[in-house]
Amino acid sequence: CGLYANWPDVLLRGQPSAVEHGQRAVELEPDNPKYHANLAYALKWQGNLQAAREACAKALSLDANQPEANRTMAEILRRQGDSDQALAFAQKAVEGYLYRPAAVNAYKTRGQVYAKLGRYQEALADFDKGLEMEPGIAYMHMGRGHVHAEFGRYQDALADYMNAVQLGPKSVAILNDTARAIVLYPGWETEAAAQAVNWAQQAVELHPDSYQAWNTLGMARYRAGNWRAAIAALDKSETFSPGNSVGFNGIFVAMAHSQLGHHDEARQWYDKAVEWMDKNGPDDEVLLRFRAEAEELMGIEF
Repeated sequence: CGLYANWPDVLLRGQPSAVEHGQRAVELEPDNPKYHANLAYALKWQGNLQAAREACAKALSLDANQPEANRTMAEILRRQGDSDQALAFAQKAVEGYLYRPAAVNAYKTRGQVYAKLGRYQEALADFDKGLEMEPGIAYMHMGRGHVHAEFGRYQDALADYMNAVQLGPKSVAILNDTARAIVLYPGWETEAAAQAVNWAQQAVELHPDSYQAWNTLGMARYRAGNWRAAIAALDKSETFSPGNSVGFNGIFVAMAHSQLGHHDEARQWYDKAVEWMDKNGPDDEVLLRFRAEAEELMGIEF
């Protein structure tokens, strides 16, 4: 089962086949909690939170202390708005990891939950702790940047994002996620949107068949006001992974068409996106935020 056990490498390269690898691993070893946890992470990355949560539950039914499953469950619950319960799983993840690199990830997750609960100092303390343990980890700088952004400290956030990119200048995941952070959080200056486009473009150039990178580039172009180029990038994302990210792609295609005055196309894409959201991520706060933004732009009553 070694090939399928190593599917996270595929995931980090932006391949939709990560879920297929995870599913094959659990078929071969259905009683292995680690493989169910891996599948949950892949499903979460893809945006299918309900299926990810089910995979986490299966992993934890086999081993209640499985750290990756606890961490992923915490991340899912945070995105679904249940931060109190997320904190309990994040705490178990911190306690469950026995070696430093993985413990850093648990501190990141717990820090994110603290931020969602409005516990800013505790969130920063977890990220500072992780960076004290492993100062060269780009994702910790990026995670701390997210905390700063969550609390409106955009200059501090951008400084952390810059550090993350410097540590991983050729990492598709780092470039994609830093660009995505600027897309997700409100309140950035116009120059930051241009920076997001630059980082997302670099991610696409490094991995031109990554549907996540094309999705981020499309959203970044939308934020920068380049509506037609946004649609082109989002269409490309759908081409590489048909149907897997309609909620994320479609809602921005709808808004871009609306900005261009293409109201029929905008409504068609909005309806497709909402149908996908209702099925795959009805409680996903990011998708709900995008949906509300589209409805305000298009004059749709929810």
